[in-house]
Amino acid sequence: MASGDVLLFFDPSKVRFDRDGIIGLGAYAAPETAKNHGVFCAGPDGRVRTYLQKPSVDEQAGQGAIDHAGQSVLDIGVFSLDGPAAARLLALCGPVRTKAGRWTWSGDLVTAIEEFGLDFYREITTAMGTKTRWDDYARSVRRAGSRLPDRYLRKIHGAMAGTPFFVSILPRCDFLHFGTSHQLIAGGNALEGAGHDPARHRSALDINNAITGEGKLVGTDSWVEGCRIQAALTLGGENVVAGADVDEPISLPPKTVLDIVKGKNRRGKAVWFVRCYGIDDGLGQAEAEDATAAGAPGAEGSSLDHAQSAGREMAGDNGRAGGGRLGRARQIPGPDDLERPVLSRLRSSSRL
Repeated sequence: MASGDVLLFFDPSKVRFDRDGIIGLGAYAAPETAKNHGVFCAGPDGRVRTYLQKPSVDEQAGQGAIDHAGQSVLDIGVFSLDGPAAARLLALCGPVRTKAGRWTWSGDLVTAIEEFGLDFYREITTAMGTKTRWDDYARSVRRAGSRLPDRYLRKIHGAMAGTPFFVSILPRCDFLHFGTSHQLIAGGNALEGAGHDPARHRSALDINNAITGEGKLVGTDSWVEGCRIQAALTLGGENVVAGADVDEPISLPPKTVLDIVKGKNRRGKAVWFVRCYGIDDGLGQAEAEDATAAGAPGAEGSSLDHAQSAGREMAGDNGRAGGGRLGRARQIPGPDDLERPVLSRLRSSSRL
């Protein structure tokens, strides 16, 4: 298994997946870099003593994670599970076969996971290791943001703590992280070579778009994906646009994200959901008192002048995300009769 928001570059011939249990891939990194990721603390044979989730430099030093060369072993997000380890993980959710012959989950942990979430790199990896104890595990997952009640964490820890856990350290590994909108743009530019050539013009990245007629992209340092562009799309810079049909000229202010995805409303009818927000908004993070869900107001005229009001609608009546987290901001459904996410129709709708 592998993390979906990282593009890795390494020599696969250097990988060892020949141990029992669960094996993770690691790479050497400066402790200052490793503090934002998972970190393996392992012995000379690769057996993991403890797995630290986003540990400070001081904690890495205290846990013996920093070697004589001043490097830590960073988790690059790739794991191999043997049969018994995979079965142990699946058993946590009580798989049962229905009368119709289909497999499904059962038990109260399943309900808790649906409500609070479960992250393999948080609740599972930190439960393992020869030196990991319950108190260490509970402290680590809480600091990393786990919301599962203690009784479920104890169940996970009890089931996974005895699993053999190893790390295979790669001699070299480079990676591009695509975890945020900023990283999406930066990673795309790096892949095109712009990140290695300061003199190169950082154009808007054209990803799987259909550009026809009078359509064109105007702007730099942006990511545009999966759009039908029949008129000029002018970008102020640091923009992400996905899933839109541009049928008339339109401009986006700097640092504005427009994301349109097809889905179903609560009545089960197919609709297009519009998410408009600022690239620096803390989606999924605890909000500040003055936080909104759209940090970049729209300009006037033919620009996306509803960006700010749309963000307030996403955030709730008071301009802040319900529940105190921007990640729970509501998405705005477009007109019910819209077959494609055409911007001229979306802009004329009272919902945007």
